[in-house]
Amino acid sequence: MRPLTAITLIILGSRFAIMVGLTAVIIVVRVLGDEYPRLQHEFDPLLTSLLIFAGMTVISTASFYSLLKNHAAPYWGQVRMWVGYCLLMGSTAVIGRTRAFARYVCAAGAFDLAARCGGYPATLRD
Repeated sequence: MRPLTAITLIILGSRFAIMVGLTAVIIVVRVLGDEYPRLQHEFDPLLTSLLIFAGMTVISTASFYSLLKNHAAPYWGQVRMWVGYCLLMGSTAVIGRTRAFARYVCAAGAFDLAARCGGYPATLRD
């Protein structure tokens, strides 16, 4: 097995594990959703993440298979896999920065925005 094939297999395994974990969390949210209404708001983001990782798992599988079988054009799958990875990391960074900024605004004393941020931050409630 060549090094690029091994790296692709590691990435495939990681994405598959995340997909299985998200599936388990969605099952728990669906089962406990009636008893805990807060969990119902988590279902849509979880489902979106599951669909993203399912697609990325399929792309990684195709890329791994093409490398394993010495397909005529194995690197198109690699390009798709790495572009998908970069898009995921880029969108995660943007979402993370937005949430971090919202936490900073709430914690900095802008209490009139606290309702938009989901209530007062935990550091101010204690």
